[in-house]
Amino acid sequence: MKEMVYKPNFDIEVLVKESFDGYDYLIVSYGTHPCAYVKIPKSHPLYGKNYTEMDIACHGGPTFSGNLEIDSTDPDNFYVGWDYAHAGDYSGYNENGQQDKKYTVADILEDVDYVIYQLKMLEKRLTPEEALEKIDHTICLNYNEHTIKFGLDKYKDGPRGDSCDCESFEEFCNCFNIIEEALLNSK
Repeated sequence: MKEMVYKPNFDIEVLVKESFDGYDYLIVSYGTHPCAYVKIPKSHPLYGKNYTEMDIACHGGPTFSGNLEIDSTDPDNFYVGWDYAHAGDYSGYNENGQQDKKYTVADILEDVDYVIYQLKMLEKRLTPEEALEKIDHTICLNYNEHTIKFGLDKYKDGPRGDSCDCESFEEFCNCFNIIEEALLNSK
């Protein structure tokens, strides 16, 4: 793994090309600033979408989606990417930006990990219709030791009961994501 070295001119160098949790990713130096890219598989719901349509949190938000020429091993590659060339980010050609943040590969890897986590969660996300079909038990919301149990058919009418049916934190998270998605898309 190479470290980011800021330069005053444009000079492309791949610093990291690895995989994590089933996703390939790249960290690339453009000399003046770094960028990060995560490859999206064809089976993913975001494959082929414009980055402006992607609800992904990363440094400065996504600024790229598409085929990445650097990854010439796969002609159908599709990546989401973001850069570190925003206000407050150090840029090699800006001598006045000495107080701006210089990102290390370790800093960027934290963002890559978080983007991959989000992509994994989006893989599992269902449409509201699919969610409603799958739910055959009570939905629960749990916040700071306060648990509210909702029957799906009674959700809009208010809480029913005061205990949680979920047997694990993962099951609770799945329930919460399903009900949140169903509510957001029902408006």
